[in-house]
Amino acid sequence: MRHRIAALGTIESIARFCYGDPMRKRFQPRNLSCPRLLTALAVAGLSVANALGWHDPGYIGIDLGTLGGAQSMALGINKNNEVVGASQTADGRWHAFFWADGQMTDLGVLPGFDDSYAQSINITRQIVGRTVTADGLSSRALAWDSGNRIDLGTLGGDGAKGYGINGARQAVGTAQQGDGQWRAFVWRNNVMTNLGTLPGHVASAALSVDDSGLITGWSEDGEGNRIAVYWTNNQIAEIGTLGGPHAEATSSNRNGVIVGHGDTGNEVTHAFMWDGGQLTDLGAFPVGGDSRAFSVNILREAVGEAFLPAANEYQAVLWKPGRAIQNINSLLPPLSGWDTLLTARGISDSGHICGTGRTSGGEIHAYLLVPKLGLANPIPGRAGEVNTFDAAGALPHAMVHVVYGFQYGSVPVPGCNGVNFGIRAPALLRSVRADETGHALFDVMVPRAARNRGVLFQALEGGSCELSVILIWTFY
Repeated sequence: MRHRIAALGTIESIARFCYGDPMRKRFQPRNLSCPRLLTALAVAGLSVANALGWHDPGYIGIDLGTLGGAQSMALGINKNNEVVGASQTADGRWHAFFWADGQMTDLGVLPGFDDSYAQSINITRQIVGRTVTADGLSSRALAWDSGNRIDLGTLGGDGAKGYGINGARQAVGTAQQGDGQWRAFVWRNNVMTNLGTLPGHVASAALSVDDSGLITGWSEDGEGNRIAVYWTNNQIAEIGTLGGPHAEATSSNRNGVIVGHGDTGNEVTHAFMWDGGQLTDLGAFPVGGDSRAFSVNILREAVGEAFLPAANEYQAVLWKPGRAIQNINSLLPPLSGWDTLLTARGISDSGHICGTGRTSGGEIHAYLLVPKLGLANPIPGRAGEVNTFDAAGALPHAMVHVVYGFQYGSVPVPGCNGVNFGIRAPALLRSVRADETGHALFDVMVPRAARNRGVLFQALEGGSCELSVILIWTFY
């Protein structure tokens, strides 16, 4: 089910940093190295979508509702933007749920247990999580597959918890051994394998597994200090910490980029990103406080939560490559129906985000954020050269049409009843199919005659008839 409205808000991009304010009639580059930098990025094989992804199309927030109780929370999302989590039922119990096409489905619990939580879902709707007794003293790692509930077992003890599952039906989590100690596990072909700990440590947990089989989590010593780790081919390796005694690796993308959070040594916890052996502190709000990252997508966009002292609560945040932390609440349109998004737990490759928020009515509910269609400024923004355009926030593989003109107006969109372009006499610039991340990228030679002319651009997503805001650009 599509939940779209006309795009609102502002759009930013690399070009604004490089070239200044596009609303001015005439301007000069403030950084003459920017075009060369972008060229170098392309030559180095880096994603152009990453470079162009500096603009923020904004989001529409969908309230996923509940299973009849007061509260719900979203904990995982797959590539089809289907969501899992947990919701209170009418009797106050927490039950795992699956949400798709506007419908929340109760996944139930194992016999003898009271509550359940769905943590992760793969592309074929196989789900993993845990089921627990009301007192929390007994738990089982639980998978849901085609309507069946599967107890993944333990490592000889009484408890287990599932946290992640990939497209190859490999599930990970933590389970008790016969001696009562907890160990990370991977469950393959109906067999649970102990992943062990770092040397000298007494506990571990696996929190995620990506489609390449890379597993992330933590290993804990006898004093309760945790180190972020990953496993490949069942072999453990250390990611490290940010200087303090505690760190956890929570998620990875298929390129091996890992995110998590750890103590900095200054009595605060910060989100981190690990890429190619380099650990980077992602920071927190400028006013201070903790931050945690829970999920990362193929574009190296990460989501999580950060403590905002002024509000005395955690709020949902987003990190994009080369950008400082963003409060996702600032990317919602007015009258969105949400008071505050409190945490973001998952982000798909197409940029859809799930988490938990407080509605305008004060209810704590799970949400799904749908990116709104938006246009980035053309790169490099010069006449007489090839310029790269990017329409982001489209449905993956949807056809996107970009038109241009020179005056505002109102022209009906063919085949879209009640939808009007905001440009007088719009001309088609290009029709492009969006990639799996929702980006429609294309190159256009801009004639020299366009120099010093203000041009209006607008994007249309075929099928949904969603229009972007109008982008105004003066080519120099």
